[in-house]
Formats: sequence, structure tokens, C-alpha cells
Amino acid sequence: MYVLPSITPGIVSGLSTVCKGYEVQYSVDSIQGILSYNWNLPSGWSGNSTNSTIVVIPNSSSNTISVSANTVCGTLSPITKNIIINEVDTELVYNSGPSWGWLEPANYELTATYKYINCATGAVVGNQIFQVTQSGSYACIVTYNGCTDTSSCWQIILSGVESLNSNGNISVSPNPTNKNIKIKGNEMSPGFYKIKLSDVYGQLVTEQDYVCTSNNMETEINLSEFSSGIYFLRIDSKNSSRVLKVVKE
Repeated sequence: MYVLPSITPGIVSGLSTVCKGYEVQYSVDSIQGILSYNWNLPSGWSGNSTNSTIVVIPNSSSNTISVSANTVCGTLSPITKNIIINEVDTELVYNSGPSWGWLEPANYELTATYKYINCATGAVVGNQIFQVTQSGSYACIVTYNGCTDTSSCWQIILSGVESLNSNGNISVSPNPTNKNIKIKGNEMSPGFYKIKLSDVYGQLVTEQDYVCTSNNMETEINLSEFSSGIYFLRIDSKNSSRVLKVVKE
């Protein structure tokens, strides 16, 4: 008498958490008496196989794969494996003013890393947040939950960018930060400056006055009591205004 071979549930081998759009391999034990295998993939996935191993590309949300075995006596009950798919959000938005521009994630994740590149050269031009200072084509490489994906290239044309440096150069560090930020400027015009920090809703959270008696500026703002998120630092003088983006972790 021929004994129908059995497959123990839960023997689908392979990663339970995968990156969307990346190849991943799954397999079951190859048992004597099995003629072929029927792999059933979620809608949107690609891959095809009739043997004990399959290579798939998951292109939809988390779901379940299953496989059943064909024998001379019929098809065995399927076994399944639940798969969690990590997706990387590469959507960007561009914000600009008369003399500045920002290319940034549409949905910023504090635990993600962002690396901006020049699409023409492949050179890295910024991290986390990117202040655009010259026209060009730019994209962002995003890494989140162990997965990496790249946005489409954005063609950005700036006008009046030279005015960014018409009254000195200003930098903010560290950025992102979880405590203090240092504001430094050089080649500044001596005079009175108003420094304001606002949240993404335009609500003023803190401000300070600064008198520049030389060509250099150096001051600090303590962000330790503020919520995590994106803030805008505005520095106004009599004849100019500067906006810098700050990320509080």
C-alpha cells in the first residue's frame, strides 16, 4: 500500500520580514513521492516555480504565501507563511522661497536615514534634510527598517540663489539634534538680529535677540524641552532674512 507523504505545517523556510521590491527565496522540504509544488503568491507579487524552492519579489503589503504538494494520490493540504513587508517611503516635497529651497521627505521618519544625491554625478550632496543652493537634478536614498530605496529625480531650477550669501554664511549644528543647536555665522554685517524658532505649523516656540558687533555670529538654542519634529529657524536683520530647517530627534 502506498502511503501518502505528509508535510508538517510551518516548514516554509525563508524570511518572515522582507523589503518591498527585493528578491527573497522561500523553500519547503523536498520529500520523496511529491511530483510538484503549487506556490500561491499574494496579488502584486512576482515569482513562479513548481519545485520546492521559489524566488519572489514582494510588491504589495504584508500578506501570506502558501504552497501545496502534488502526489500520485492528489494534492496535499497547503501550508502557509505570514510575511511582513517593510516599505520605504521615498516621496519628497520641495519648499522654496525667493532665495532658498528645501528638498525633504513628505513623511519624515526620525529613525530613517536620508542621503541626497546629484542625479547627474551620483555625488552625495546632503543628509537628512537638504538645502538646495544651486539648480540641478536631485534624488534621495532612504533607509528605513533595514530596507533601502531611492526616490525619483527632481529637476530643480533656482533663481536668486546668490542672495543666500549676500549677508554672510550661517550654519546650524548638530542637525538633527536632541538637545542644543549652535548657530554660527561668518562674513556677517554688524548689527541687530532677531532669531526665531517656529514649528511646522508656524507657531513661534522661542526667540532671542542677537547683536553682532563683528563679522561673526555665535549663539545657542536649547531644544531639549521641545517635541521631536521639524522646526524652522528664521534669522532676520534690517536688510535680510534667512530660514534654516532644524530637526529635533
